[in-house]
Amino acid sequence: MINPGLWFKEIKAVKKVACFCGGGMLVIALLLPPVFPLVTGLFMDIFGGVPFSFSLTVTKILPATFDAYSWSFWITGAFLMILVLFALILGMGGLAGEVSKGTAVFLTSKPISARDVVTTKFFAASSWLAALALVPNLVFSISALVSGHYFTVGPLWVSSLVALCGAITVYTGTLLFSSLLDSPFQALLASIGFWFLVSLPGYFKGTILYSLFFHMKSPEYLMEGQSPFIHLGVLLVFIFLLYEFTVYSWERREF
Repeated sequence: MINPGLWFKEIKAVKKVACFCGGGMLVIALLLPPVFPLVTGLFMDIFGGVPFSFSLTVTKILPATFDAYSWSFWITGAFLMILVLFALILGMGGLAGEVSKGTAVFLTSKPISARDVVTTKFFAASSWLAALALVPNLVFSISALVSGHYFTVGPLWVSSLVALCGAITVYTGTLLFSSLLDSPFQALLASIGFWFLVSLPGYFKGTILYSLFFHMKSPEYLMEGQSPFIHLGVLLVFIFLLYEFTVYSWERREF
């Protein structure tokens, strides 16, 4: 169960960092839609005089529609990267911070179980991540409409949901390392190393489907119209497994 007192404590603890990350996302969300014509025009000015074979490659990379642009520069660009960064910051001190500050003993002495501690921290972090996903994405959608761009609203928001689940996955994995180590910095380094290894299959065509980051970006959904439920399902399974491993680890810590 969620402990209300601990939940509010966790929400307050990262308010400044959340506002900083959220402010950056809002600025980017506001500016990206209006600069779409400038970006495409700049690319064409730079690569317009290159040999035809190379220009075909550039054409494949350059988003030709606003849907492709929103996925490339927003969903899998600033949106996902800032959410993942914030997830790492939230997770690194989630439990290791309690150990390093000496509050873990006080926390475990309360009439609250280890599962309740992990669950409360998980939902507090997920609340912040959801807020940072919802508000900037709404600003991006409004900015796109005001700028006169046609785009499919549903797929944009569904792919944003998948990216949010990806960020929650990163948070839960980082929280697991935070439950195992005594220092938030150690938890951060271990988590970065782990997620780097997890991302490696995505660099090879034959193993790309085994990369969690591939599922976070959900390219087959937004670009090819395939079902997003496979991507969501994979991420939700990983969230559940990482959460249970974190509970198991925290229950067996001795202070």
